[in-house]
Amino acid sequence: MSIELRRARNRQMLIFLLVCVGMVALIGRLYFWQVVRGYGAADCTHGYGLAKCANLEHIQNQQLNAPRGLIYDAQGHILATNVVRDDVYIEPYQFSADHSADTFQSELAKLVDTLHRVLPAVSQETLYKDFNLGYQTVRIASRIDPTQSEKLRRLQLPYVFLEPRTWRIYPGGTLAAQVLGYVQQDDQKSNGIYGIERQYNTLLTGKPGSFTAEFDLSGNPLVVGASSE
Repeated sequence: MSIELRRARNRQMLIFLLVCVGMVALIGRLYFWQVVRGYGAADCTHGYGLAKCANLEHIQNQQLNAPRGLIYDAQGHILATNVVRDDVYIEPYQFSADHSADTFQSELAKLVDTLHRVLPAVSQETLYKDFNLGYQTVRIASRIDPTQSEKLRRLQLPYVFLEPRTWRIYPGGTLAAQVLGYVQQDDQKSNGIYGIERQYNTLLTGKPGSFTAEFDLSGNPLVVGASSE
């Protein structure tokens, strides 16, 4: 065997060994990140449980509160029911962050004027005050009329959003009020305080459900992965 042929084979063997070493190192590194660091208890700061950390970023599990049950009389007439009304929120902090000192007042004046025309019960002075608070969100109106909700949805105003809430109403007014009782409502649920509303509170409240969804970077749901009732 000539010296040149032996050297060529040695070079081929060396290259083969280097490729094998590189592949082993690559597989070992993949195993480290995919298995060792990929599973187990999530510690996103130190790089442990990366699979769970990824899920925490783009998969959310949200609770869905059940609507409160209806109350009927013996003839099937509704005595207590629910209506959905929107609350209106603004985002003062984001508005300030997105506008320079030169454009802040002019853009704020436009937004305040538009909001006041749709929600005349909210004074312009109150709106200016709320926008200058610097909070993340501020509720400026509660239980607005459905026509007002529709106007705001059509306008699609920046830094303004609606949050639907369910409210308890009694079509008969004060009819049988002492028997029906009433409920105390907060942001999450309603609780019976008196009368039938209190006696059958557990039954009327129902069982909350939940859904798990994947969200994009803007917070928009992509795919509903699972749900329960």
